[in-house]
Amino acid sequence: MSPKTLSDWRSGTIPRDEESLLKVVRAAREHLRAKNSIPGTPETRRLLNDGYWERLYRNAKSARKNAVSHVAERAQEVYAGLDPQQQKAVPGILLRLVAVGEDAEYALRSAREEEFATDQATEQDVQEVLQAFTKSGVLVRTGDRIMLSHVALIQAWPDLHEWVQAESGALAIHQELADAARSWEQLDRNGSVLFHGAMLERALTLTEPGRHFSLNPTERAFVHEGTRLAVRRVRQRNLVIAVLAVLLVAAIGAGMGIFVQGRTVTRQRDRAVGIRIANVATTMRRTDPATAKQLAVAAAALAPGSHEARNALITLHSQWEQYVYRPRGLDETWKRAVDGTGHLMVYARGDQVRVADVDARTVAASFTLGAEPGQDIADLSLSSDGRQLAVGLRGGTVGLWDTATGRREPTAIRTPVPWPVPRLSPKRTRVLVASSGEAKAVWDTSSGKPVLTLPSHTDDAGTAFTPDDRYLVIARDMTLEFWDLTTGTQGTRHPPCGSLPVREAS
Repeated sequence: MSPKTLSDWRSGTIPRDEESLLKVVRAAREHLRAKNSIPGTPETRRLLNDGYWERLYRNAKSARKNAVSHVAERAQEVYAGLDPQQQKAVPGILLRLVAVGEDAEYALRSAREEEFATDQATEQDVQEVLQAFTKSGVLVRTGDRIMLSHVALIQAWPDLHEWVQAESGALAIHQELADAARSWEQLDRNGSVLFHGAMLERALTLTEPGRHFSLNPTERAFVHEGTRLAVRRVRQRNLVIAVLAVLLVAAIGAGMGIFVQGRTVTRQRDRAVGIRIANVATTMRRTDPATAKQLAVAAAALAPGSHEARNALITLHSQWEQYVYRPRGLDETWKRAVDGTGHLMVYARGDQVRVADVDARTVAASFTLGAEPGQDIADLSLSSDGRQLAVGLRGGTVGLWDTATGRREPTAIRTPVPWPVPRLSPKRTRVLVASSGEAKAVWDTSSGKPVLTLPSHTDDAGTAFTPDDRYLVIARDMTLEFWDLTTGTQGTRHPPCGSLPVREAS
């Protein structure tokens, strides 16, 4: 920048508009960096040393802001002066000039004059709108392309800002549609570039009523042809299905003819297949009851009267299991526990816990145990009401968690058992801890202290809590022992009384 440039700008020889001001500022800043090596006049050095370029820069920013505000005011005035039909076309025209950048911020894009044609306004109305906004400085023309004069207008003009915000999600879709429609037109409307699938569905949202966007004839034809192509593909697929159905019917007819000719052989073959299916149904009745029932019905149809098919039907009809549910992403490596009603199930592995609502077949809650590294899960126990989860961790710790909130209870039970297997009592006041080769013990869930340590002869015995949490019942050698958990002593002992099943504490 020469000293003459500064003096010309100060005297008014160089126009004092925004662009000229910014050019002078840039030149001053460059000259300031090199002022120690490039000789200049005393006037230039004085201006630079006085911080003159900094004042120019501030003036430039202020001028730009004032200019944008002024253009926004003029835009509002022009918009208010249009007739209602022309005002209706303004949002579609201006939104065509707004794009979404890579950083999700709004940017400007240019468009040719023919791209603004729309069915919402006549060609004359579009021309008058473009002319009015160009004359007021809202739009600028560069060759055959038109664009907004400044990106800051999107924020400065309230109406434009409202339109952009209302259609922010559709700007990127329209930009893709406009580019694709333009390429389609340039390729003589080659069908290979038409939208299909999800892209077509996104483009169809722009044709919904009540939107500020308005498609031009090329874009509308592009979407229409894409829709027609999709309909043709569906019809072709249906035709193929119909042909296959006819072939299937023909094959069934041929099979019926073969069946009539070889009835005895076919009956024997069906009976063998039916028996095999019945065996498969019986095998998978625990893992997939619904499919097993369907297979049992199919087996009965193929092998009516066979012992295997009849046994499969009776077994599957009588069993409790109706269906199998396992949350997505879980496998056999996850530990499991179920509440007393069978409606709630907990899965755990590592540090992760999933609480599943079996009736709704959804995951009701997920949380982490917050266990220390190396504290693997030995076993789980869910209370009868499903509200509390007891987790035995490697090292002897038994922790309690609220299944609804995932919050860990403050009580931590530390046992001498390296791999504790907990079992909660019905009222959640006691927990039985056992491990292979170790003595069983009952702990208080509130204090974390042991209330009863069982004799070694009960290690392999069945145990169960009474509903009121007062007694622990031990079944061994056909004898029932009742242990009082309030005193820690053995209560009554019943002699052998026949086969008396005792359910394990859960």
